[in-house]
Amino acid sequence: MLSLIATLAALALASTTAQASFQLGLQDPRLLAADPGVGYRALKAINGSVVRINVYWPAVAPKPGVGSDPANPLYRWTGTDAAVRTAARHHKRILLDVYGAPAWTEGPNKPAPTVVREGTWAPNAALFGQFMHAIAARYDGAFADPLNPGTNLPRIKDYEIWNEENLPLYLTAPNREAEYRALFVAGYAGVKAVDRGDRVAIGGLAPISYVGGPLGSASPLTMAADLMCLRRVGTHFVKVRGCRAVRFDALAIHPYTLAATPTKHAYHYDDLLVGDMQKLRTLLNSARHLHTIQGKPQLWVTEWAWLTNPPNAGLGDNATTAARYVAYAMYEMWNTGTSMVVWQTIQDFATAEPSGGGLETEAGQPKPDMRAFGFPFIASVQGKRGYAWGRVPLPGRRKVFVQHHTRRGWTTVETVRTSGDGTFQARFPAKGNGNYRARVQHGPTSLSYFSAKIPGQRTRQTVNPG
Repeated sequence: MLSLIATLAALALASTTAQASFQLGLQDPRLLAADPGVGYRALKAINGSVVRINVYWPAVAPKPGVGSDPANPLYRWTGTDAAVRTAARHHKRILLDVYGAPAWTEGPNKPAPTVVREGTWAPNAALFGQFMHAIAARYDGAFADPLNPGTNLPRIKDYEIWNEENLPLYLTAPNREAEYRALFVAGYAGVKAVDRGDRVAIGGLAPISYVGGPLGSASPLTMAADLMCLRRVGTHFVKVRGCRAVRFDALAIHPYTLAATPTKHAYHYDDLLVGDMQKLRTLLNSARHLHTIQGKPQLWVTEWAWLTNPPNAGLGDNATTAARYVAYAMYEMWNTGTSMVVWQTIQDFATAEPSGGGLETEAGQPKPDMRAFGFPFIASVQGKRGYAWGRVPLPGRRKVFVQHHTRRGWTTVETVRTSGDGTFQARFPAKGNGNYRARVQHGPTSLSYFSAKIPGQRTRQTVNPG
C-alpha cells in the first residue's frame, strides 16, 4: 500500500502517468427527460463532454426472439433513441452502459427471489452478445431514424458492459467471475463485429465488497485482475498460467469514498476507494508488461460523487469540506491516468439512498461541489517548493493565474496555460502552507484551497466501512 509520504511526494513533483485527455460527464434522469434543460445547463457549467446513458436490457427486449437485428419489431428502442438523440443534439460524447437480464435469458436453477434479485441470475452470454450487436448496429451512424425520415440515428462509439458486476445487486451466478467473463467476451464480440473502432469497457466495478457467501460480492481489484489473468502477490501481480485474458478498451471503476477522506486507503487491499486508484494503474501496467492485455486500455470512472451534509447527516461532509475533498479526488484520479470522470447525480433527491450526492441542492441551487468538480484546483507545499494542479471549465487553451492569499490580498505566484483538455500544472516558490486559488484570464476563479496535506482517515463509523 502506498504510504502517505509517497503520495505527497508524487503530488509535489507532479504526474508522469496522467492521460493527455481528461473528460468530465454526468449521469442523471434529467438528461433523459422530455425537457432536459436543467441537465444540460449543469453539463455546460462544468464544461462536460460525456453523457452516460443506462440501457436496461429487459426494458428493450422484454420478449424472446429479438436476435441481433435492431429493426426487429419486438425490440423497444423508444426511450434509448430519445436519450441518444438529445445527447447528440447537444454534441456530447455518449457512453451506453448496458446491464440487467430479461427473465427469458436467465440461467437454470435460479434461487428464490429472496436470495437473488430479478435480472441478475446467470444471463445467457450468447443472447447478450446478440443484444450488444443489435445496439451497436442501431447506433452505427447509418441506421435510419424511424421518427425522422431521411436522417440516421446518431453514432455511438463507447459501450460499458454491465454495472457493478462485482455486487449481487447486479449479477449473481454459481461462479460470478466466469459468468461475467462470458458476458463480456460475447458483448465485446457483438460490438466489434459492427465496428472495430468502437470502445468497449469492463463495466464500472463497485469500490468495496461487503456481502459474504457464495453469492456475495467480490473485491474490484481481484475481479479485474482475474479478467486479465493476473493474481496479486503482495503489492505486485503475477501471471496465471493457462488463462486467457479478455480483450477490452477501458476499465471502469466507481470509487465512491464514504465517510472517509480522499487520501484514505480501503481497509481491504483489494477494495478501491479514490485513494487506491494507483492500484488500478499498477494492475494495468502489470498486465501490459506480462502481455496479458493488448494495447493501452483507458481507465474510466463512470460513476462517482461526494456526499454533503445537509442533506446526508450520516455520511455527508459539510459543503466546504466536501468541495475540498472533491478537488483533491479529481487530482488523484487524473494523476493515475483516468481519462473520464462521470458524476451521478445533478440534484439531491429527498428519497435517494444515500442522498446528498448532487451537484445542486434539491431546490436546484449549485453546491460548492459543482465548482470543485468543474473547476478542481489543489495546491501543496513542501519546504520552499509549491505545486498546483487544476482543470478549467472552459474550452480551448487558457491563461491561468495561480494565486496565493497574503495580507495584501491575492497575489499571483505563477502564470500557466492549460492543455487542450483544460488541465494545468504549476510550480512556484513557497514559504509554508497557505490558501491558493486559480483564476482564468477573463474567466472564472476556482475555490480557495488550503495547501496542507489531507490526512488519510475515516471521518465517521459506518456499518460496512471501506
